[in-house]
Amino acid sequence: MVMIPMSYCYSEFLQNLASKGYFPLELPPTFTTKSFGENISAILSDWMSSGVVKKDAISIRKKLKARGNYTYQIDDTESEVLTKPKRGFERRGLHIAHPIPQSLLAEEIARNWPEIATWISKKRYSMDRTEPTDKGDRAISDINFLLHGIKKDFILSGADWILKTDITRFYPSIYTHSVAWAAYGKSRTKNLLYTKRHAGSLADRIDLLLRKSNMNQTVGIPVGPDTSRIVADIISSRIDDDFHQLMERSNGHVAAGRNSKLLKPAQIDRLQDDWFIGAQSLEMAEQALSWLSIAYRAYGLEINGAKTSVDRILNQEKETWASELALHLQSTRGRLTGANLKGFLDRVVHLQAQYKSSPVVSFAVSSLEAFSPADADVPLLESFYILAASIAPGHMDRVCTALVNLQHTKKALSKDRIRDRFVTLAEQHVELGNGFEAIWLLHTLRGLRIKFASRKLAELSENYQGATLPLMLLDMKVKGVFRSGLPTGVWEAAITADTIRHDWTWLLGYEAFRRGWLQDTNGLLADPLFVPLANRGVVFYDDTKNVKTTASLRRKRVAKRKTSNQLAKVLLAQLATRVAPLGIDEDEYRF
Repeated sequence: MVMIPMSYCYSEFLQNLASKGYFPLELPPTFTTKSFGENISAILSDWMSSGVVKKDAISIRKKLKARGNYTYQIDDTESEVLTKPKRGFERRGLHIAHPIPQSLLAEEIARNWPEIATWISKKRYSMDRTEPTDKGDRAISDINFLLHGIKKDFILSGADWILKTDITRFYPSIYTHSVAWAAYGKSRTKNLLYTKRHAGSLADRIDLLLRKSNMNQTVGIPVGPDTSRIVADIISSRIDDDFHQLMERSNGHVAAGRNSKLLKPAQIDRLQDDWFIGAQSLEMAEQALSWLSIAYRAYGLEINGAKTSVDRILNQEKETWASELALHLQSTRGRLTGANLKGFLDRVVHLQAQYKSSPVVSFAVSSLEAFSPADADVPLLESFYILAASIAPGHMDRVCTALVNLQHTKKALSKDRIRDRFVTLAEQHVELGNGFEAIWLLHTLRGLRIKFASRKLAELSENYQGATLPLMLLDMKVKGVFRSGLPTGVWEAAITADTIRHDWTWLLGYEAFRRGWLQDTNGLLADPLFVPLANRGVVFYDDTKNVKTTASLRRKRVAKRKTSNQLAKVLLAQLATRVAPLGIDEDEYRF
């Protein structure tokens, strides 16, 4: 069950959605929406007053009982998309959505959270708490992967067959009209009279704003904003309920006195769209897969056949790399140096090659944060981080943070060596359109103050479809780190009164014009889109930021582990007594 915390406050939730839950978490720390969130209500008010955003009442015949519904008149917009490695050659898009539809979506969700919470309360098989929070780095509670691991072990211990499946490209495949289906019921919203009565309803407005973030397309929602995770959970919660209803209709209800074959919540774990189900027979596992397929297909979503399996428990293979590395660390008895360090790092490289899609390097970097390296170990660590940038590009953010923090401990790094490798890698990734790796490689060079020139990088940036790379290069140019010329004329010409209302040029124009990095020849800082931002000193690119310190990362990790361990005890107690774990809502563990 989803609860509304006693501390819930509309204005605080809106501020958090805009300040902590807007940009993707995977961006470098220089990209921030903190000041935007702090001023979000006033900015929205100014946009309304100036006509940037228009709100229209919905006119409905009296007999349809209109309920004060309304809609918005805003332009279609397109997000900047950074792609991050996922599995093999598969990549995951991260979206920097345009601020107009994203702000309105955050406002609608925050203002109407009590109603949205009732939609999410249909959740049956996920332990994740979709709730507003003031703690952590985001606006809603984090996913607790430790709890999912514990529950999967519990399921494994009591099943003969295991079904594993997920959805093909979940966020990019979500049909925006399905938000209303999930909120109000598909059969009702398909009814013509009901559709007219609920034109401009909350779900209809969410649908509209999602489409306005994606050039009015009805398929796909942004990946990165917390608003999208909430939307995904609205749909997933309804699918949980539909899946349960399919089981009941197929097998009969327990209360009817029949021998039910219903799967119990303790046999099922859902992590967003990833399902892990334990069954007593092959027939039951296959039937569960059929029910899942039917439930998802009703919302325009398809089971991912390539990642679906039904196996006997004896055939289950668990990844053991984390346990192996933990044992290696334990055997060093706190002396991770010299031969012990080399052995650990060699094992990390081997295991990352073996488990290509697993966060082996990220785990290793987190483990290394607990040790203060000796001067003699710095070349070994440096070599490992440089290699990690190539073999685990999806963890470039962790590699960057580790290298910069290593430099901050006054350890001498081979800057020429890092420069030569990272510049080459950055050029390759920009050429391939791999934005995530490119900006983190540059962020590392920026953080280490390694000066370099790259004519190829400057030429490639001319056609880069986004603001992140140009802003970083402009910043590095001003700081004297990047020593090649930049296509400033091309960028200036691309930023117009029309484009800032529709695509990623809003971010490049606002930040580069107000800082004087580009010439605002058309006076766009006086545009009604930018005036409320500039008047309040809103910053989306903070050139004073570098990376988080190792000490702060360690403190957060320890605090998170403590909370996870407390919740794990509650979960184990629930599972032991066969209480359905529907969110772990014990008051003493609410945060």
